[in-house]
Amino acid sequence: MNLRTQIIQKLVHINEAIFFYPKLKKFYKENLKNDKVSILDVGANKGQSIDFFLKVNPNAEFDAFEPNKKLFVYLQNKYKTNTKY
Repeated sequence: MNLRTQIIQKLVHINEAIFFYPKLKKFYKENLKNDKVSILDVGANKGQSIDFFLKVNPNAEFDAFEPNKKLFVYLQNKYKTNTKY
């Protein structure tokens, strides 16, 4: 990966951390107050959305789909001790 691409990726991550995720977290905290929240994550990748929603509502339950076999195995290992998934 070239330097320009790396710089752009860093800037995108900084933008998300400062502006996007705090607003998104506030929205979901206000709207996902129920203990019984079910979330469908299509294209779960490395579990970033699962981790985000668990910070918003630790009682959320997930159904996640990941077609990439390596990432699927990664997710199984990452969340194998948590029975909510």
